[in-house]
Amino acid sequence: KRASIEGAIAMVQGSTTLNIPALAMVFFVFSPVLGFSRLILAIVGALIIGPIVVLSVRRDRVKQVEIPDTYEDPVDMASWGEILAPAFRHWAKASIGYAIRLSPIMILAGFASGLAIQWLSPEVINTYLGNDVRGILLAATFGILINVPLLFEIPLVALLLLLGMGTAPAATLLFSAAAGGPVTFWGLSKLMPRKALATFASATWGVGALGGILVLIGGQYFWDDAGLSDRVARTPEQRTVEQLFSDSAAEPIV
Repeated sequence: KRASIEGAIAMVQGSTTLNIPALAMVFFVFSPVLGFSRLILAIVGALIIGPIVVLSVRRDRVKQVEIPDTYEDPVDMASWGEILAPAFRHWAKASIGYAIRLSPIMILAGFASGLAIQWLSPEVINTYLGNDVRGILLAATFGILINVPLLFEIPLVALLLLLGMGTAPAATLLFSAAAGGPVTFWGLSKLMPRKALATFASATWGVGALGGILVLIGGQYFWDDAGLSDRVARTPEQRTVEQLFSDSAAEPIV
C-alpha cells in the first residue's frame, strides 16, 4: 500500500503530540493554559503541517511512503493462534531492527540534551527564555534541535518553569520538543526530498512559535500569566517535620 506524505506527517505528529498519556500528563502537571495550548497546537500541527510540506514541492517529486501489505486472503479459516504468532514474529523483527538502527542516535541525543541542561541556570533561563518574543523564538529553535524520548518534554518544561521560564516559551517548547527533532528528521529524510524536510522543520518551528505568541498575548489581556517560579516564590514558608519537632521541644511545658 502507499500512503501520502500528508498522512505520514500527520501520523508522526499525532503519535508524538496527540497520544493520550502525554495529553493527560500535560493537563495534570501544568495549568489549563498550557494544557489547552498543547492540545490545540497538536491538532493544528497534525492538520496543516503535512499539506504545507506537500505544497512546498511538486507532487511528482514527493516519494510516497511504502507500507508493506502482507495480507492475503486465507483459503481456510485460521485460528487466533495461527494469526497472532506470525504477527508477533513480524513485530519483534521490526522492533529489533528499529532498535538497532535508532538506539545509538537516541543515546547520543540523550547525552547531548543532558549536557545542554547542565549548562542551564536561573540567570540563563530568565535572560533567554523569559516571557517575551525572544524567549518564544529561542524555545521554538531549542525544541526542534533537541531530541527527547516520548513524554520527556513534560518534566523538561516543568524544570525550566521552576528555573524561571515564561508561560509562553513553555507552551512553545511543549509542542516543538515533542513534534520534531533530529532523529525524526533523519528518519523522514529517506522519504522526502531535502526541500520538503526543511519545510517540515520550518513549519513545526512556525506552529510552535505562533502558539507561544498567542499565549503571550492572551496572558497580557485575558488571564493571569504568573510563571511557576513566581507562584512557588509567593508560597508561604513551610516548615519541615524536623523543624516542627525542634520548635515544639524548645517551647516551655506549662
